[in-house]
Amino acid sequence: MDIYAVHESTHDIHVAGITYSESRWREAFLRYLDLVWRTSTDSKCALGIRIAGVVLIFHSELSAYLIYGRSNEQAPRTLPSAFLTVNSHPSAVEQGLARFVKSEAITFLLIHFREYDATLQLWKCARRTQFGIGVVNAPHTYSESLLQLGITHNS
Repeated sequence: MDIYAVHESTHDIHVAGITYSESRWREAFLRYLDLVWRTSTDSKCALGIRIAGVVLIFHSELSAYLIYGRSNEQAPRTLPSAFLTVNSHPSAVEQGLARFVKSEAITFLLIHFREYDATLQLWKCARRTQFGIGVVNAPHTYSESLLQLGITHNS
């Protein structure tokens, strides 16, 4: 049984002002993680990663990652046997991303944001240079994500 989803679109990835083509997605994720791990906790909120229309960003006041944006892709209907699920705690997100990028065995990553019951879905496609991204229940904007948590935008 093929666990990979059909790939329907391309994804540009933006990390610290640099745009990576989808074929370089692994490099982009590793660059993001390198920047996060080299930066103090207070500065991480400036280090988001934009993947197509979805943004993953660290909120220093909450000490947690937030997700917002939209994706039109549908995740594979069946989860593979080697999938990884993590929560929005910084170390869980970062280690989850690293394991997803580096391990050929992990073909699906779910990051659950219990603060507003949203999920980021990342999956590897049949071609090594392609991946898929989906979101479930994610706020559409950064302001909406903060409002759902009861935080004003100026916090």
